[in-house]
Amino acid sequence: MLEIADLGGTNNYLVNYNSPNVNNSQKTVTLEVHYAGLGGYGSIQYTPPEGTLLRATTLEVNCYPNPFNPSISIDLNIPQMAIGQVKIFNLRGQKIQSFDALNSGHHYLRWNATDLKGRKVAAGIYFAQISLVDQNGVLQKNELLKLVHAK
Repeated sequence: MLEIADLGGTNNYLVNYNSPNVNNSQKTVTLEVHYAGLGGYGSIQYTPPEGTLLRATTLEVNCYPNPFNPSISIDLNIPQMAIGQVKIFNLRGQKIQSFDALNSGHHYLRWNATDLKGRKVAAGIYFAQISLVDQNGVLQKNELLKLVHAK
């Protein structure tokens, strides 16, 4: 924050935080900023309007580390009223792994570089296809990510 403040310009900053906390009873967010070496701090409390917490409206995906060895984490935040599916494909377009029937909410998946039969796959480039369907089975979102398996 101190480095940002040294850039000059505005005194207003936007802070974005995605909490893994799915406990709906906690509705107040407190942000406390300590001014390194400047002898002070500021804090603010914010309570969002009722019904606005934990309602993702878009798919959020994060894959790390990438390149990976021996495994990769795939973090998904699936919007309400949607079901997710993750399929892993090789460069030839063959499905080699699949994670099915994810409901809405936050999910942590780990792919350990194995195929559907549990065999280790070769180092190389793979693709993760993340699909979202609504309750009627209609495709709502389709996203493709490149994964690099390094040896």
